[in-house]
Amino acid sequence: MKTKICIVSPVIPPDFSGAGKRAFNQAKHMAANGYKVTVLTATKNYQAFNNLDIISIVLPGYCKNKKITGVVVNTFYKPFLLIKILYVMKVYKFDIIHCFSANKWFSLLSILSAKLAGAKTITEVTLLGSDDPMSIKKSRFGSLKLKIYNLTDVIVNISPLLLEKSKEIKLNSKAYVIGNFVDTIEFSTITLVQKNKLREKLGLSPQDFILLHVGIIRERKGIKDLIDMFCQVNKLIENAKLVLVGPLSKDEENITYSLEIRMLIEKHNLKSKVIMPGEVNNVNEWMKAADVFVFASKREGFGTVLIEAMSTGLPVVAMSIPKITDFIIRNNYDGIIVENVFEFSNAVIKLYNDKEFYNFVAHNAVNTAKSRFRIDVIMNQYYDLYHEIL
Repeated sequence: MKTKICIVSPVIPPDFSGAGKRAFNQAKHMAANGYKVTVLTATKNYQAFNNLDIISIVLPGYCKNKKITGVVVNTFYKPFLLIKILYVMKVYKFDIIHCFSANKWFSLLSILSAKLAGAKTITEVTLLGSDDPMSIKKSRFGSLKLKIYNLTDVIVNISPLLLEKSKEIKLNSKAYVIGNFVDTIEFSTITLVQKNKLREKLGLSPQDFILLHVGIIRERKGIKDLIDMFCQVNKLIENAKLVLVGPLSKDEENITYSLEIRMLIEKHNLKSKVIMPGEVNNVNEWMKAADVFVFASKREGFGTVLIEAMSTGLPVVAMSIPKITDFIIRNNYDGIIVENVFEFSNAVIKLYNDKEFYNFVAHNAVNTAKSRFRIDVIMNQYYDLYHEIL
């Protein structure tokens, strides 16, 4: 009999979530490789796949209200949510429950339900300051959440930094590091002719030197540092353009910060130089059309966009996040890690002026993505883990 696996993620595509996208991609890959997979989520998703079922337990609208009334109603709704999730666990009789975003009650109640149903559990830690054990402990009802969290059999951390943070709290679970994966077919290199055609499609000039950032426009993504860096680059590279791809209106924080960034762009007279296309469904095309990928995030669990850019053949310049960027990049070999805005602008300028160095970094970046982060390489580590805990 085939192993029955349930991937739990409160959010999956088409709703925006990095962890949700990862969870859904893992589910599809496992289904394509013969595993019987069910995705349990609060997102409405009506797609159909062989070997893959999607069960949506959509939360009532008032549960998403962040005002006091919504918080109270949401609290009293949790027992009903537990009953619904437990019913699914009992009916489907899963062997393994693999939970993402364990800072959310949807995932925590799934861990509890899995234990009540006798299934093995894996919990994924994906973002520092969000779903790591210390952050969960500090959140509302943190002690209760941590007790449920500690019921899981295995914790998978997607970077050494998260593993380190997970060990700050004594837990019963075994802990592993398994990085994110990249689809090296979707994110692949193209010819110069193909690149120019893509630029025409995206409204970019073949003559421009395109710096690309992909990610929601939030403070933790370091967008202001990117603007400061670009101000210096723009003085020396006349044809430089900065493209900021990512959602602009997902929530109040996103809207407010996006407005601040637009005002900063106007202040520096960069309206013709900085492009903000918003949320897109063709990130791979924007990467293939760019020249350099820039990354200034202050806090991440992994940084999947880094390996996507590397797989596409883009040299990456990344602001240092210890045990994140240096886990992925070998400095000045398959990418460049910098410590401040001054180093950032100098690295970009060097890539523009030194074509031999540019090609060296780009070539090594592709090899690293394929050898370490290709989807089958990473998923084989999960398959070994599934077999081990069973």
